[in-house]
Amino acid sequence: MQKVINTYLEYKSDGVTTAWVYRNHIYPIYHISISTLYFYLRTPVKKLIKEDTAAKPAHQIAPNDWFEIGVRSEG
Repeated sequence: MQKVINTYLEYKSDGVTTAWVYRNHIYPIYHISISTLYFYLRTPVKKLIKEDTAAKPAHQIAPNDWFEIGVRSEG
C-alpha cells in the first residue's frame, strides 16, 4: 500500500489528474483498480502503523508488520 501511495505522490502535481497518474503509473505496475487506489489514498496509513506498533511490545514488532495493516487482498 505504501509503495502505491509513494508512486502516486511522486507523479501527482497541479494540473495532473489522479486518473492520469493511475493510468500511466499505478495500473501498469501494481495492477489494482482505481477504486482500490482511492481506498489506499483515504486510508491513514501512518496513523494505522503508529497505532499497531504502539499496541505491541517492541520485541514483537517484525520489520514487515506494517504491510499487514489495512491492506486488502489484490487477488
